[in-house]
Amino acid sequence: MTMSEHAEEEVFGRLPGSQLETRGGALGLSYVGEKGFFGVAVSTYQTEYGLPGHSHGHHEDDHGEEGPDEEEHDEEGHDEEHDAHEHGEEELPPILDLEQTRVDLEAGIVEPFAGVRSLNFRLGINDYEHREIEGTEIATLFAREAWEGRLELRHTPILGIEGAAGIQLGDSDYSVMGEEAFVQPVDTQTAGIFWVGQRRFGTLGMEAGLRFDSVELNPASSQSRARDFNTVSASLGFIQPLFEQLTFSGQLDYSSRAPIAEELYSFGPHLATRSFELGDETLDEETATNVSVVMLVCR
Repeated sequence: MTMSEHAEEEVFGRLPGSQLETRGGALGLSYVGEKGFFGVAVSTYQTEYGLPGHSHGHHEDDHGEEGPDEEEHDEEGHDEEHDAHEHGEEELPPILDLEQTRVDLEAGIVEPFAGVRSLNFRLGINDYEHREIEGTEIATLFAREAWEGRLELRHTPILGIEGAAGIQLGDSDYSVMGEEAFVQPVDTQTAGIFWVGQRRFGTLGMEAGLRFDSVELNPASSQSRARDFNTVSASLGFIQPLFEQLTFSGQLDYSSRAPIAEELYSFGPHLATRSFELGDETLDEETATNVSVVMLVCR
């Protein structure tokens, strides 16, 4: 067999680690009445797939002095490795096995009391896990158990301003276990309050929003320090028709974001991204400011 024929033979066939199998389903039930509604849904998602081109195999070369026996041993080892390759015993790409179960609940009441047009409540519970499998063993296990709840009310106009206000709470337990545990277990608790509103002044429409959040991250290791952040986001916008076919609008936004657990506490290799994750416990909030002006012509 010539070299070109051998290369052509390697191109065709099944690519190791290219398999993919996915399963999922959802079931929901709801009740809708004149004064409100209630609903609950349960969904599951499972998938198993390989990582083509990924391998944990490595070779260490010793460039020190070698005696005759060591050289002979290296040659024998090389021959054994070559024989294993010929018989299809080389290391196969890793497999990722992912599983997620989610429960969502939502309820709403119309005009529960004076001054409130509607009251809505949402709760989401998520159980996520994925395993990185090498051969027949689980090398690394990623798991996250989290819940998030949100209560929102729409109020009647106050000084001509229509709007909505609410609170949002959440908790997330994240852990990585195994030989590639690049981040320690971390519990993240969040709490936020927000308000958005709008009002018209003749032909001018104004919109505004404000949100405050508190984020606490508590790592499992006593060698890492817990962090807490307070973030603020705000926006102010307007829209003004100038002529029948011309509209002028603008928006000013300010937002801040707390770092997540991986950004603070990571330290180690990550198989899926083929990178070495390195966190920084001294990170502060990330902030952004945006200004936009739009002139819209309608024909």
